[in-house]
Amino acid sequence: MSQLLRPAAYEGFVATGCQLGNGLASTHRYFNSRKRHHARSRIQRPKIILPNVYHRGSDGVAVGPGGSVTYTASIEYKGQFYQATFGGQVSAVVPDAGYVISDEILNVDIKRGDTFFVRVFGNTPSGFVYFSDASGQGFARANGDGGEALAYSTTVLSDLTMGGTVTSTDGLNIFAPIGIVAQTREPSVLLVGDSVGAGLMDNVFDGSTDFGIARVVGPYFGYSNCCVNSDTMARMSANSALRVALSAYASHVLLQHGTNDLGGSLTLSQIKAAAVSSRNLFSGLTAIQVTTAPRTTSTDAWATGANQTTVASETVRTQWNDFKRRVSPDFDSVFDLADPFETDASGAMVSVLNGGRWKSPGMTIDGIHPNAAAYRMLRDQASRFLAAIGP
Repeated sequence: MSQLLRPAAYEGFVATGCQLGNGLASTHRYFNSRKRHHARSRIQRPKIILPNVYHRGSDGVAVGPGGSVTYTASIEYKGQFYQATFGGQVSAVVPDAGYVISDEILNVDIKRGDTFFVRVFGNTPSGFVYFSDASGQGFARANGDGGEALAYSTTVLSDLTMGGTVTSTDGLNIFAPIGIVAQTREPSVLLVGDSVGAGLMDNVFDGSTDFGIARVVGPYFGYSNCCVNSDTMARMSANSALRVALSAYASHVLLQHGTNDLGGSLTLSQIKAAAVSSRNLFSGLTAIQVTTAPRTTSTDAWATGANQTTVASETVRTQWNDFKRRVSPDFDSVFDLADPFETDASGAMVSVLNGGRWKSPGMTIDGIHPNAAAYRMLRDQASRFLAAIGP
C-alpha cells in the first residue's frame, strides 16, 4: 500500500476485527475473550480501546449494561503475552456506557500481515456488552476454527489474559475491542452504517475476522466497524459521540447508511441533506459514500428476479445511488456496493445498474440484507475499494 501512505505518521487504526458490540449479556458477571486480528501496518507500542457501551438497535442510543466493568487485557502474538496497562495499572474500571484506552503496550512488534489475538477478562455486576447474532439465524460471530472464543459465567472465572485456554461457552458470540491503534502512515477507516454494514446476515468464515462492509476494507486497512443494526443517518447524528471520538483514529470514513433511511420514506432532498449532515460529523476525514442495495419482496424466496417486486422507495433509491456515483463536492469518493448484487427482472447473475432486483438465486433471504453468498461476493470486490479510497 506504499502508494497510499500518509505524508506523516499519525495514531490510527492498525488492525482488523474491531467491531462495536450489538447486545448485552445481562445475567453473566465474568468473561474471558480471545479475539483474532490481522495487522494492516507494522504495529509497535499499540493501544487497545475496550467498550462498556453499544448502540441499541431499537433507537440508536448509546447504552451500557447498567454498571461499571473491570477489565484486564493483553496482546497474544506468536506464543508470547504482552500485558496491557491502564494509567500504569493492570486493570481498568470502565463506567457504564463508557470505554477505556490502554497505555501503549511495550515490547510487542507485530509484522504487517501477521495474525495476533487480544485477550480480555471482564468482571462486572451488571453484565457485559458483546457482538452476537442478531439475525435469528444462529450465525456464529466467534471464529472457533480461527482460535476465537468467549467464555462467560454467572460464577467466578480465572483471568486468562496472560495464558491458558479460553474455551467458548456457546461457540457463537465474541467480545471485541472497538479499536487497536498505533503510529502508522497507512490509511485507516471508520465504518458507520446500518445492519448491512454490520453484517447482520454475514455468516462467512474465511479467517479474515471481517464482517459486513468491513470485508472490502479488512484485506488492506485497519478499521473500526461501528455500523449499528436498524440505524439511520438521523439516529447517528443524534447519537454520534462515540463514533466521532473514534474518528480521531481514522484517515477515512465509510458512510454506508441508506437501507433504513429509504425505508422511512424520505424524499431525495431529505436524504441528501441527511447525508451531508452525517458527513459533517467527520470533517477532516476523507469521506466515502456507499451505494444502497435493492429492497424487494418475493413470492418465491428470492429464487428468481421475475417474482421480486420493488418497494415504494425504489425511485428515490436509484436517484440517490446515481447522485452518489457522481460524487458531489461534499464527498470525496464512492464505493458501489449495490452493483455486484443488483440485476433486473430477469434475475440473471449479471449486474444491471439500477435494475432494482437481487441477483438470484441465493443473494438474500429477506430482500434487504446480503446473505452469506452475497457477502462472499462483496469480499471479492475488495480490490475496487482501493480505487475508492484514493491516493
